[in-house]
Amino acid sequence: ALLPYGSAGSAAIGSALLQQSLSNDTTTKATSTTSTPGTSTPNNNSNAVALFGHSMGSIATLRMALSLPKETRKFIVLVAPALLPGKSNVTVSDRVQKPSPYKLQLEVFISALRRVILDVPLQYFLRRLVGQRDFWKNGLRLAWGDPKLVSESDALRFQWPSIGRGWEKGLLAFTRAKLFAVDKYNTGNGDEGDFALLRDVLALPHTSVCILHGDKDTVISSKMIQSIVQTFPQIPLVQLQGQGHDPFEEQIDTFVSAVLALLPSHDDEI
Repeated sequence: ALLPYGSAGSAAIGSALLQQSLSNDTTTKATSTTSTPGTSTPNNNSNAVALFGHSMGSIATLRMALSLPKETRKFIVLVAPALLPGKSNVTVSDRVQKPSPYKLQLEVFISALRRVILDVPLQYFLRRLVGQRDFWKNGLRLAWGDPKLVSESDALRFQWPSIGRGWEKGLLAFTRAKLFAVDKYNTGNGDEGDFALLRDVLALPHTSVCILHGDKDTVISSKMIQSIVQTFPQIPLVQLQGQGHDPFEEQIDTFVSAVLALLPSHDDEI
């Protein structure tokens, strides 16, 4: 039940959309190619994609990279990635066991009780707190490198998702998926799968990964970023001066220039 709300579910949605885009692009190239002797038809192997991941979304981006064909060239940009090192050697097989019928019934009862006792007041609290524009405005001021750059339109844009109905239920489900969902890269013990996931992505052919991080980021500390690049020294790190957790929103031109400087040229082999 939690799968659609976790990083694996987000990656599945993103991968499906990306594959559809790649297929459409290939079809367009094929139909526009003149049928002359010696002309080859483009195929998926010639595609190159750029994948961007921000904060916790970096995990979904890395999962997307693993789902793509190995022949696809991948340029991955992780912005302030929330990737944590392992804390134990617990495996999925250690965590996943077939529950007894009595335990299953107890879990169903506890789940129903939780929805009545916890979920209803939590959802009310979230609507009252997160649904307010001041919540986002104050939060952005704390997260950005220069609080003066936060405008009313910025706060409103972040508030938009909370205008729809049922978002608070989705937020609770997302939190539970982050804490309790179990799979190959998430065994429920301190996100120990994050580094294993990154290691598997780096082992892919035709794949490069880089990290961008604002030196005034108060959400993802420089210590967390250094733990990543020390473990994976092949990953280039670009520090964005004066920027915080959302550099692509704070100083768009500076962010784009930094990405373009890292982007491989058309003739480079990733």
